[in-house]
Amino acid sequence: VLRSLSRHLEGLRAPVAVAIALGLALVAPGLALPWLMGRFVDEVLAARLPGVAETLLAGLLAAVLARALFAWLQARVLTAAFTRTALASATRFFSHALALPMDFYVQRSPGEIASRVDLNEEVAETVSADLAQLALDLLTAAFFLVLMARLDAGLAAIVVACVAVELVALREINRRNEGISLRLSVQAGKLSGMATGGLANIESIKAGGQEGALFLKWLGLQVQFANTAVEQQRNILALMQVPAAAGLAAQLAVLGVGVTRVMQGGGFSVGDLVAFQVLLAGFTAPVHSLFLAARQVQSLRGGMARIDDVLNHAPEPGVAVRESPPGAPGGARPRTIEFRDVTFGYGRGGAPLVEGFSLKVENGRRVALVGASGSGKSTIARLAAGLYRPWSGEILFDGLPREAYPREEIARAVAYVDQDVVLFEGTVRDNLTMWDPAAEDEVIRAAARHAAIEDEIGVRQGGLDAPLQEGARNLSGGQRQRIEIARALARGPSILLLDEATSALDAATEAVVERNLRRRGTTTLVIAHRLSTVRDADEILVLDGGRVVERGRHEELAAIPGGRYAALVAGESGAP
Repeated sequence: VLRSLSRHLEGLRAPVAVAIALGLALVAPGLALPWLMGRFVDEVLAARLPGVAETLLAGLLAAVLARALFAWLQARVLTAAFTRTALASATRFFSHALALPMDFYVQRSPGEIASRVDLNEEVAETVSADLAQLALDLLTAAFFLVLMARLDAGLAAIVVACVAVELVALREINRRNEGISLRLSVQAGKLSGMATGGLANIESIKAGGQEGALFLKWLGLQVQFANTAVEQQRNILALMQVPAAAGLAAQLAVLGVGVTRVMQGGGFSVGDLVAFQVLLAGFTAPVHSLFLAARQVQSLRGGMARIDDVLNHAPEPGVAVRESPPGAPGGARPRTIEFRDVTFGYGRGGAPLVEGFSLKVENGRRVALVGASGSGKSTIARLAAGLYRPWSGEILFDGLPREAYPREEIARAVAYVDQDVVLFEGTVRDNLTMWDPAAEDEVIRAAARHAAIEDEIGVRQGGLDAPLQEGARNLSGGQRQRIEIARALARGPSILLLDEATSALDAATEAVVERNLRRRGTTTLVIAHRLSTVRDADEILVLDGGRVVERGRHEELAAIPGGRYAALVAGESGAP
């Protein structure tokens, strides 16, 4: 856990060094207090020496003020440093999460991943509140222990024995809490994912009358989480009682033995006993703070495992590339895409969904992939978009692999329009440009015009700056699809991947969009279920089980007796 938390301490050497120096300065008045109080008891209260009280009281006041000043400076230095560290940690975590490959997200729910962002902030807060203080507490405790030993080694040994018993008890409670902490963190992620996923699909849930089923599923997870939280709280309550009990035991033992020593004489005075009690208080405070910090770290054990799951996952190859490597074309966007014997599946343990797939789409050509559900059409589009990496084979752009191009350039050159439209709350402009401040209105309007949505945007109050609700609930399904197409076109792509991108459009609007896309001369790979949208494609590939079983133009394929494409045409037209 400490090794994982060390990531959050990067860049803190200088401020921590300053804080430790202030901590050393803070120890000095802390050590002066017991000495001054001991002398006050012996020389003022017992011996009643004249002229000493004022001097000792002034010294006590100076020690208290110095302690307060150094504590304030230390808190100010640490707060400023750790605020920056928390921000840097959150930035590093989220940027790394965005760089992870799609297979990471496929295996985890969005809500569960989102909860880890909040968890990372909690860890950063723990670092800022506790971990750096550990060094100061250790140092302070060591100083007070040395002074107690110099004052009376026997009493110091009693204190160490009490602390040792406390440590053994805390270790046992922490051991029991390890599994509970991990289980609670996992359950919290599942609960968050269930709530987020349910609310994100509330329309489908209400349409199907599944509110009760969703509530029962959520309630089951909530009960599990609550039971585990109660179990953890019991351990925490026990954990909190140990320091108080150990501290009280140490004070009583020191008081009992110390009073006996005072009554026996031998040079151990009442002032010495008072001084030792003050030293004991100064020793137990940082020791208990150490144990509290250990409890905080222990409670994050499960959360750290979930954070490490993100940070230890290798980012997608090429994500961090900012400059063209040797051999890359100088600024020219690729216009040809080629698959060479590509094989891929979503899980290595199962059979591949696409096997031995080869295709070359030349500049400006329009190629369509058709086939039954599960034949691998959408998978090929996702591979072309770079969302997944093939098991074997190559995907080339103008004869070069994706990694040969700067990531920003290839992302603009290859636009992917998925069948699942994702729009966010914000303005139409934000959804079209993805917050790109350099996007020009002329380019945005041209993209909207080619997607046959410009007029409908224009009549909305605010035009491009008209607000959209989350998920664009204030748009129709066809409007949402055309916004998605316009978003892709606004980037000026040279290669366009359309996966059922016009399925919600009526025939007339779809024809307008198809005609506009043709005029742009963009290299296009179309995934289609409705064959009417691909009749004019330059080439049609029929897939079955991830393999190409037929290829050619519409007229050629439809004329093959008993062919797969002919069967698809007959099924769509309703022919027997």
